[in-house]
Amino acid sequence: MPKHQSKIEKLIAELCPEGVEFKELGQCIAKNIGGGTPSKAVQSYWNGDIPWASVGDLSIEGITINSTRNFITDEDHIKNRELLIDINKAIDASVELRNKKDLINQFIASLDIHSVVDEDWQKYVEKKKIEELDEIIKQENLDHDETYKFVRNAFRNGSIATTGTALAKVLPPVSRFSPGGERFGQIDTLF
Repeated sequence: MPKHQSKIEKLIAELCPEGVEFKELGQCIAKNIGGGTPSKAVQSYWNGDIPWASVGDLSIEGITINSTRNFITDEDHIKNRELLIDINKAIDASVELRNKKDLINQFIASLDIHSVVDEDWQKYVEKKKIEELDEIIKQENLDHDETYKFVRNAFRNGSIATTGTALAKVLPPVSRFSPGGERFGQIDTLF
């Protein structure tokens, strides 16, 4: 019996003393996504203790996997460098995404095996928006509630109101005779 199989049996005995229920692969995997295979050119990704299943591991008798031919290491399999390079190339190629590169890379670094990318991305972006707006409010000594109202209205309207009293309510009191355009620039960067 291969050393990998005995390690699995040892883990099952240790972590599941009552035993385990064996199921068909289709009952355990909700979604199969291709293109995540670690590069064969990077030897440090391979010959580890983590079974790496592929179509070639399916038995002819039935659609079962009793063991795998390949095993990977935990080195960089979540944050695969090649994937990050491809993502960064795509970001750099997009004028719309280029200024959000740090945000995207920080999100990617936060992912783990349990991440649900679409949901986690939405939560991450919302959290970052709040953090950045709170930082601007603090740095510029803006009125917190009025700033949030102003930003919500700007997103709803698709433009920033530069006339009327809404902007005046956001800004801290200043003399009419002091230069005033520089405060508006910080709010504009949020959009």
